[in-house]
Amino acid sequence: MNPLEFPSLGQTWINLVYQTLQAGVAMSNEGRELLGVTVGFPAAGGADPLLEQFGNPEMIAEMKRVFFADGPNALGHSYASLSRGPGGRSDLQDVISMLRADPWTKRAALSLCGPSGGLVPCVNSIQFLVRNAEVRTFYFARGQDAFQKFYADGLCLGLMGQKVAEELGLRQATSPVSLLPATCMTVTCRPLAGCWRARRMFWGAAPEQGGSDARLVRSPALP
Repeated sequence: MNPLEFPSLGQTWINLVYQTLQAGVAMSNEGRELLGVTVGFPAAGGADPLLEQFGNPEMIAEMKRVFFADGPNALGHSYASLSRGPGGRSDLQDVISMLRADPWTKRAALSLCGPSGGLVPCVNSIQFLVRNAEVRTFYFARGQDAFQKFYADGLCLGLMGQKVAEELGLRQATSPVSLLPATCMTVTCRPLAGCWRARRMFWGAAPEQGGSDARLVRSPALP
């Protein structure tokens, strides 16, 4: 499968959901699964019209708590408490120090390990590289919910890359965030079919709002 890379996170998200629905394999009655996905999107934190129109602001807010706060959240887990950098820290300072000392290093990475009991985070590792005076962010995920959570993860990963770039005095706005292959993308079809955001994404905008740029990747029907 060719990498999915588009000029915005919103475009990447919509095309990823579309590809998962079209090329994914049915998982009993759970949804569809697409393996070995590679995506890329800009880490810029500016306006993204597609996310503003179709994204769930509550999911974005909860995911920010997952990534950046130790307290409780609606998703029930905290990447902030599970992540460890090369020096054992979870605040990116050891990553930043390593890149400042050796911009060519490939060891500036976070690992995320769950507690005992078989609970494994969806995002497993995040790596930061400095190349051509820019910070590039790569991550590996054992699996992601393409429709409900991918874009929220992407926003948070972009913010992490921006923090590293700012503290190093480097550019970040044009640097992509890349999801490494061998990842399992899933779309749970029942909630998707009943969600007004999904209906607008894939069947077009509501009548009172006319057309939508997102319609270029809409599917005529959901499985």
